[in-house]
Amino acid sequence: MANQIDSKENTVAIEPQHYPTTFKEFKEAVKDAKSVEEAIWYLRYYQANDIGLIIRLNLLVVLFLLFVTIIVHFFPQ
Repeated sequence: MANQIDSKENTVAIEPQHYPTTFKEFKEAVKDAKSVEEAIWYLRYYQANDIGLIIRLNLLVVLFLLFVTIIVHFFPQ
């Protein structure tokens, strides 16, 4: 019980130096982080962008398959 940390008392305002967009930038940002909280912030930011990229790529694949289906349907060989 004595080791528990009250998150309300230990709030840390994190102002990142930059926003990593590549894995190399992410590794550098985590290495240069001034605190564990800042490193965790970078990790969460990078994961959120990575998930957004996956969703956009999936959308592009679905649109491409829809386009191919329409072309095949209207222009059969």
